[in-house]
Amino acid sequence: RTLMSSERTDDALARFDQLERRVDYAEGRAESLSLAEGGNKATLADEISALEGADAIDDELEQMKRALGKSGDTKQGN
Repeated sequence: RTLMSSERTDDALARFDQLERRVDYAEGRAESLSLAEGGNKATLADEISALEGADAIDDELEQMKRALGKSGDTKQGN
């Protein structure tokens, strides 16, 4: 049993290594294609800044909705 278990473990580890190499290869290809296409990858700071801008827009929209709700109470029944 120990011998069979050891063989199964070795086989599983070999398959895992093979899958890991495939993933590394695919990630490398994706990155090289992105670079070849001239894709500008946004930094984390850029993405956070964009999300903060979206939050500000959402806040402003909510304020506008509240203002319309207060002034147009008769139209809310639609």
